[in-house]
Amino acid sequence: MNAADLEFASMLELVKPFTDKGRPRSIAFLNWFLEHIYRLDQVSAEDAICDKNNDRGIDGIYVDNEQLEIHVFQSKTKQNGTLGDKDVREFSGTLNQIRTKDAYDLFISGKVDQEIKDKLNKVNFGGLLESGYTVRGVFVTNAEFDANGRDMLANDPALIGFGRDEIAQVYVDLGEDAGIRGEYEFRADGKPLVHQAGQTSKVVVFFAEGKQLSELPGIADGSLFELNVRLPLGSTKVNKAIQDSLSAQAQHQKFALFHNGVTVLAEEVELDDERVRIKNFVVVNGAQSLKQFHSGAGRITGDLRVLTRIIEIGGDAELAREISINSNNQNGIKPRDLRSNDKLQVRLKSEFETINFEGYRFDVKRGAAGGDRVISNEAAGKLLLAFDLDEPWSCHQTYKLFDEKYNDLFGRPGVDAYRIVLLHKIMERIHENTESITNRPFATYGLTPFVILAAVKRLLCASDAGRELCRNPKQAFDDGHLECVLDVVNDLLKALMIDVNHEIESGSLPDYKSDLKSKTSVEKFLGELVRSYQKDRLRGKVDDIGDRLVACKITDSGTKKAA
Repeated sequence: MNAADLEFASMLELVKPFTDKGRPRSIAFLNWFLEHIYRLDQVSAEDAICDKNNDRGIDGIYVDNEQLEIHVFQSKTKQNGTLGDKDVREFSGTLNQIRTKDAYDLFISGKVDQEIKDKLNKVNFGGLLESGYTVRGVFVTNAEFDANGRDMLANDPALIGFGRDEIAQVYVDLGEDAGIRGEYEFRADGKPLVHQAGQTSKVVVFFAEGKQLSELPGIADGSLFELNVRLPLGSTKVNKAIQDSLSAQAQHQKFALFHNGVTVLAEEVELDDERVRIKNFVVVNGAQSLKQFHSGAGRITGDLRVLTRIIEIGGDAELAREISINSNNQNGIKPRDLRSNDKLQVRLKSEFETINFEGYRFDVKRGAAGGDRVISNEAAGKLLLAFDLDEPWSCHQTYKLFDEKYNDLFGRPGVDAYRIVLLHKIMERIHENTESITNRPFATYGLTPFVILAAVKRLLCASDAGRELCRNPKQAFDDGHLECVLDVVNDLLKALMIDVNHEIESGSLPDYKSDLKSKTSVEKFLGELVRSYQKDRLRGKVDDIGDRLVACKITDSGTKKAA
């Protein structure tokens, strides 16, 4: 990305997917920033945003539990000119009112916009301050900061400014000069482990010398970390712990036991005996550690080793971004990884290969090459959670899929490749039909499609043929009537969107970001949708789903004829 890409006309095109959600321009720009620069997932980014503009200048709040910080965002977009110190000073003044618990109590008891008050209460802002969290302000703009603006930012260490130049620098893709352009050679402690991840990517894992890591180019000026979710943030709890570890030199042999390691992306990786050479590289996880290694290099002994992953990705910028997001979870091994070789996952993967339906594949491991015809087990788990287990309000809690809900989701005889493909295709129709929802922020919210999927399931199961389809999706594939079934679902969705619009306009789910995570609110909403649809069916306004599915040759398996 070039700084010119953030000039007003170009910026409008950049954030169009977010203004299409019905957001004001500056909030759409913040939404883009949170997903592409902060690299939050869609639901987390939208949860952080305050949807309405307000005079307090608080446009978003994100709690970083790893760094013990509360990030407060303000976003400004400008058609032309630079951004001076006035806006920054006013934002700093707002932060002064919430930096301490005493100041915050006065602030929250005053005339504060109700949405801001609700957002602060929701994240337990006061409680976090009491427990030691600090407040960091993040000012986001598509303009350049002028000299006065930069001076104001420099005078307040709790403020970070992301102007046009800073955003362009951080956003740069690996294939377009991000990170370090050049070569570096590591001495590996033992023979590196090599794993081929797809046709064009591989992972090299070894223990690197801490001293060599401290000497990586680009640590001092931050250019090494241009795809890292966080820039080095100074004196945080995590960084203090690393400093203490460096000082305890007698414990350096044990450092690798407690440290999550460092992840490096490189265009090219070459191995020669116990040496690893990389070309054109960037660190996507480990910025905090490397900054401490660099500043404390004199304390690093030869015993200190760090688990290091080098991922060769060629020039695949989208893969670089995906790895950056997933690598910054701070948990080196996720529950999904531990389940990747589980017999349930292996069976499903094998089933996909056996049915060979339209080239669909089942992805059970992070890092595998994606595509239009690839369904990940994570995506499948969310579909099953919303449809089979009827829990759409939990679909943002990805950790449940491969932990507490794992056996309920995947350990059932009815969960096969046909079921997953059918649900995937129904979800494609849902995404197409949500375009007709007039409340765009609600329509594009991450949990909304799963709630609609749950509504589809309830309406299907109101008929014998629909229940049979839910029990045995395979017969739609066997008889070659899948498109007929999907046409029925599509017409159902068209009618359902009318009821969704009515419910939202009538005040259902007023705080949809919270309401869609509430079982009580979602159950009430689904009940209203189902009742409205059934009334329309009795009045002849919509088709009988059961009759139409029978016409698609979906019938009770006990009475199905062989014809």
